[in-house]
Amino acid sequence: MSFNIQAELAALPALALPQSEPADGLSSAITVSQALNKLARQQFKAGQLAEHALEQLRRDLEQTRTLSDERRREIERWKLDAEETRVRLIEALDALDDLLVMARQREDDFWMGRLARLESRFSALLQTLGVTELPGVGHAFDEYLHEVLEVTDSSTGMQPHTIVEQVKKGYRYDGRVLRRAQVITTK
Repeated sequence: MSFNIQAELAALPALALPQSEPADGLSSAITVSQALNKLARQQFKAGQLAEHALEQLRRDLEQTRTLSDERRREIERWKLDAEETRVRLIEALDALDDLLVMARQREDDFWMGRLARLESRFSALLQTLGVTELPGVGHAFDEYLHEVLEVTDSSTGMQPHTIVEQVKKGYRYDGRVLRRAQVITTK
């Protein structure tokens, strides 16, 4: 319920003072007394209206705070759900990678083609969700982004601490690492 104090105050009757001078002092005092009483009643009514309006504002503020808290909790739940969805999509992409490796080992062109297209679609989906792949083969090792599984000799002429193989891809979302890449590096 909306309360408009200005409209309520405007609806109060105007204070009317007598226009002519009364003949005796007593009736003049009564007229002034009546005017003061009327003014006091109007001020009292205005005070009540102001208190009512203030109480309504307090209730509205409390209701707004409650709704705001509910929305904040709902947004946090959505964020957690989105985070879980991103992680599950990454896990599904890992499973596709594993199947693709098996298809390559068996030299099965039919499944390699299908799985590669499916992997590409999942990667594109992750990118639309803001998930990006961490740098892999050929990049310098970064302990924040990579987890070393094995170190190999740098007989290939690569710089030390360069990633030569990526066992598991790593991902980042909104500047935060979701999962470090598992890699093999040079000494």
